[in-house]
Amino acid sequence: MSRLSALHFFAAVARPPAALTVVFTILFAVGATLEAVNRGSSDWVLASIAAVQLFAASTGFTRHATRGYYDPVLIGRRRSHVALAHFAVSAAPGVLAWLGCGAAQAVAAGSADVPALRPCGWVTLLLVSAIPWAASVRTAPFLGGTLWLLLSIALVAAGKVLGPLGRLHVQPAWASEHPVRAFALGLAFPAAIPSFGWPPAVLFAFAATGAAAVAMGALGISRSELPLAEEGA
Repeated sequence: MSRLSALHFFAAVARPPAALTVVFTILFAVGATLEAVNRGSSDWVLASIAAVQLFAASTGFTRHATRGYYDPVLIGRRRSHVALAHFAVSAAPGVLAWLGCGAAQAVAAGSADVPALRPCGWVTLLLVSAIPWAASVRTAPFLGGTLWLLLSIALVAAGKVLGPLGRLHVQPAWASEHPVRAFALGLAFPAAIPSFGWPPAVLFAFAATGAAAVAMGALGISRSELPLAEEGA
């Protein structure tokens, strides 16, 4: 099998649940409608897509692989290529919804300089796709996204997020003055990243974190022994 056929294989057997794909479709439709009615009113839709992507990308790998479901694509193939194909299929519905919303924003604004298509939008999409996917490679589906969302909620409830976000809104230079805290703030509440301005160093740190997550997930798949397990185990 080629890598393309690996994409086809995972698209057939390992794509995110249909219910989440329907949610993405609805969010895209809502975002496009809002932009047609009132330019710049779909920012909350981007945040919603990012939140849903936490779960959609957490498809899991090892549990299915140890039951033999992925044998047709694993046998005789480089595991790194298989891993990247699995990641691409896991992330695809959310990426398409994000790009669709970004296209609607760009058409309404008459420019590609819109939140979804700016560097902060791209790094958000990478983070919410890569980290949950990598965290769920050797665990149950949805676990990576669930843990991240619970952490975000806990930090908001503890008052660790809203205050700094408000400060960043009033004083955009705060992120440049406190890059480490700004980076931690973005990871704590990634859905808010497209709504704010971030210095290049913080954006690079976001991108590097997402890329590292993909690499670690692929490495985890490459080094997994994947012994066959009983169906009910």
